[in-house]
Amino acid sequence: MKSEEAISHIKPGMTILSGGFGLCGNPLTLIQKISQNSSINNLTIVSNNIGTDNQGLGLLMNNNQIRWMISSYVGENKTFE
Repeated sequence: MKSEEAISHIKPGMTILSGGFGLCGNPLTLIQKISQNSSINNLTIVSNNIGTDNQGLGLLMNNNQIRWMISSYVGENKTFE
């Protein structure tokens, strides 16, 4: 399955569960594709952390695509602190 097809089912306001720890094991290609689609917004993200300022889920935060972030660790993202 191509990444475009994988994100085609993601709608604004959805909850997304994202695996990984830090930047290890995260679906980085899918996160990047979501970040390039500004119509996918108002998301609730559940993950261990949000990555860094410019990598991982931090890309979605920088684009204001995340409404709520649920995580157990702030990580290295200065914006999320």
